[in-house]
Amino acid sequence: MWLCVVLCGGCLDFDGLPGLYQPAADGGLCPAGAGGITRQGATSTPTMGSLTSLTLDEPSGLQPCDLLVMVVYLDQTTSVTDPSGWTRIDRQMDVPNSWEARFYYHVVVDPLAEPTIATITYSQANLASGVMAAYRGANVQHVLDGMAGGCNDPGPYALPAITTTIANDRVLVMCASDDATGVSVTWTAPAGMSEPSGSARVALFEATQASSGVTPARSVDNTDSGHGICCEQLALSPR
Repeated sequence: MWLCVVLCGGCLDFDGLPGLYQPAADGGLCPAGAGGITRQGATSTPTMGSLTSLTLDEPSGLQPCDLLVMVVYLDQTTSVTDPSGWTRIDRQMDVPNSWEARFYYHVVVDPLAEPTIATITYSQANLASGVMAAYRGANVQHVLDGMAGGCNDPGPYALPAITTTIANDRVLVMCASDDATGVSVTWTAPAGMSEPSGSARVALFEATQASSGVTPARSVDNTDSGHGICCEQLALSPR
């Protein structure tokens, strides 16, 4: 926690050491991310059917200026209502098979007033799944330092490269797959990335890119190779 002293225009932490800050999305202050971007937790919802909404729990222990990201798989549905308070990054559609992946982020302002869930509603009851992760130390005023995505049916999917402009970006790859119902699917992480969370139809991978520049050539696949994969690769910039 941080104590801000208006007269001297600085911040002190409870150890009494000077701290840097940046303006937060709500006009307040975010402590400097001296340790870079760190993941604080992740949650996922298994594939749900015969419903018209999908709910994901937010990770616990959130602090002001934490950044939440989420990928959602939706099968053969229309009139989707995005979750309240979230910004949609992109939407990728596997047109031949009538399913889509949606990608979002959300900045935590006041954890005490923060909803504990995110809900996506849609008009037609069908299969849906999602994964969410929380990150600390991201620049909430300049969240994305590059993004690109698309689909391939069937997989694998070769990710389009992005060019970052800031050192120590946290590069995320968020994916969805139209796997066969009842099939146990294992994802293959892109080269140099780990998978903190996921399920049969959705997955999130991450890696830190130490230097600015073009991301390495990467591809994503899973064991259900007969079905399509849609992904978004994006870079979170540090504070």
